[in-house]
Amino acid sequence: DKFLMQVPRIWMYDLTFEHVRVLMEGYEKAMEGINEMNGYLPTSVMNKHTLYLQPDLQIRRVAYGVGYPQINQLLNCNEQGPMADGVPGASSHWLVNDPVEWSVTYHEAGHCQLQSMYRGETEASNNLFHAYVRNVKFNTSFDVAFAGSLGHAVLTPDEAAVDWMVTPQFGAGQEMDYSNTPDDQFRYQQRGYGKYADMAREWGWGSIIKFYHTEHLEYMAGELGKAGEGLDIVDSRTLRLGIATGIDLRPLIEFWGIDTVDPVALKAKTLENNLKPSKKLKELLERYVSLIPKDVDKFNAHFDAVWPFKRGFPENCEDVRYGCGWDNVRMGEW
Repeated sequence: DKFLMQVPRIWMYDLTFEHVRVLMEGYEKAMEGINEMNGYLPTSVMNKHTLYLQPDLQIRRVAYGVGYPQINQLLNCNEQGPMADGVPGASSHWLVNDPVEWSVTYHEAGHCQLQSMYRGETEASNNLFHAYVRNVKFNTSFDVAFAGSLGHAVLTPDEAAVDWMVTPQFGAGQEMDYSNTPDDQFRYQQRGYGKYADMAREWGWGSIIKFYHTEHLEYMAGELGKAGEGLDIVDSRTLRLGIATGIDLRPLIEFWGIDTVDPVALKAKTLENNLKPSKKLKELLERYVSLIPKDVDKFNAHFDAVWPFKRGFPENCEDVRYGCGWDNVRMGEW
């Protein structure tokens, strides 16, 4: 009911019924996860499938992208038509074997959920759907699910926090860069959505689900963001995330590089909604600060953990402004 896929017959004609049954039940379970995290109730009626996948001779766009169908996988053809991908009739391709294998599928599906976000999160917060699906629906550990939600960089929440804390911006008390340039510190990076991982890990996924569900209800009632009325859009989101979590969430959001726009107004709204400081949050942030590398050896240990076999080889990195290229430069300054 929630998932649709087309693949060539030659990819699957010899797969057993049991294989296909488990596969499709897995896809259905994954779609339930996407809908759940986006705040929809199990009884919600959708006007189309949550995800529709199909391979083709070319992908839909220049780079991976959204679509109905979403076409981000290639197939080969000859004069007889589509060719086998591996063993004829029993392809090893993830499309017909593992519903959650490829995080990019869920990155693009996340875009289609049109969830609200802080500025700069367009290519960041949508990755959280894959983490939710694997953690909640497929019982993958939280750290592994979060780390695997971005295919090219495998960082746990703690490592994502260190990845942010080693930057000059964090040291200077500045905001996380959201310039949508190679210097951007949100897009395609776990630190760009680490705040939501902290919310889920410390206070449960329900806090995020409640936030989005409340937004749906408010939108239908024509009063979206009602609790944050009068606040800047950034401060309104911080307040409403705090309401969903049940605590004063300002320190967490500011830790992750999003400054409060009007501290006086947001404080007043925080008190009005009886949101109190959290000891758990205080201890989390204190633990994060203790993870900052104290010397170059500890920096290198972090480097090796997040970018294996890339330290000292900047030529194997795409750009010195991000990823392992940036770490190779920073290593010499630490």
